[in-house]
Amino acid sequence: MVRELLVSVNGYEYVMICEQPNTCDRFNSASYSALIREQLAKLSSPYARETNFINPTMRILAGIMSDSLTNTSWTLDKQLIDYPIPKSEFSYRGLTPASAMLRIAQSVGGILDLSDTNLLN
Repeated sequence: MVRELLVSVNGYEYVMICEQPNTCDRFNSASYSALIREQLAKLSSPYARETNFINPTMRILAGIMSDSLTNTSWTLDKQLIDYPIPKSEFSYRGLTPASAMLRIAQSVGGILDLSDTNLLN
């Protein structure tokens, strides 16, 4: 069962995915644990499948990033300098949308920045 948690750290709020909750009850003691990942996990395994991509036409960087989000409910808020990428010059094989977005961002020295609490459904 997957749950979303609102976590506050030093005044910043983050929406996290809580996976694999576990409880351990012992005499006079109980403990709880879980795997917690950021919202980007929804675009990673096991929630999203791996795909292959090669840009079939000349595309701008934002277009390639948007293509990697096809069939997800996510959208791109591009805040970087864009440039054209010639036909067949960018490709990936066997990446989830999260991994693809990270590879694209890193290819131009960028990072992925999630909008924290704006990701609440």
